[in-house]
Amino acid sequence: MKSILLYLILIVSTLILFSCDDSSNTDSAMVIPEEFVFDNVGKGCSNFNIYEINEQFYSIHVSGSRDSLGISTTLKTFDFPNDNLQVVVNQFDGYIGNYYCDDVVGDEGIILNSYTPISGTVDIVITQDSIIVNEWEVIYEISVSLDDLIFEVDDTEVTIENLTFSNVRVGWIPG
Repeated sequence: MKSILLYLILIVSTLILFSCDDSSNTDSAMVIPEEFVFDNVGKGCSNFNIYEINEQFYSIHVSGSRDSLGISTTLKTFDFPNDNLQVVVNQFDGYIGNYYCDDVVGDEGIILNSYTPISGTVDIVITQDSIIVNEWEVIYEISVSLDDLIFEVDDTEVTIENLTFSNVRVGWIPG
C-alpha cells in the first residue's frame, strides 16, 4: 500500500514538474533582432511615404497612395500581403544618407537586403486633413500602426508586434 501511494506521489510530482516547463511553449515571444527594433518616431513625405531609420543602418518604410487605398479620417485596416500598400525593411551598407524624401541624386546609401512582410495588418487613419492645399500638393497628417508583421529573414520568421507612427506630416513633394 505504501509503495502504491509512493508511486502515485512520484507520478503526480513528475507531472507537476514538467507542466511548469514552458520551454516547449510555442506562444512565447521571440527575441526580435536589434536590426528590427524601431522607436516609433517616423518622418514622412509624398502621398504617402513614412519611414524610420535605426542605429543598425536598417530602415522601415510604409508607402502608398491615399486615393488608391481610400484612406480618410476613418480608420482603415489592411492585411498583408497587399499589392497597393508597401511595407519594407531595408538593410543599408552602413550609410543611408538622404535615401527617403529627397530627390538629390548620389546622396543615398546602398541597400544590401530588403524584407517585406508575409503576413500581418496595418491600420491607417488621416489625423489632420488638408493642412495645406495647393495645385502641387495636399499636406496632411497620418497615423499608421503596424501589427504582427511577419518577415522572413535568413529562413527565420521575425515579427514586429506593434510599431505606431503617429501624426506624421505627409503629402509634400520632396525637392
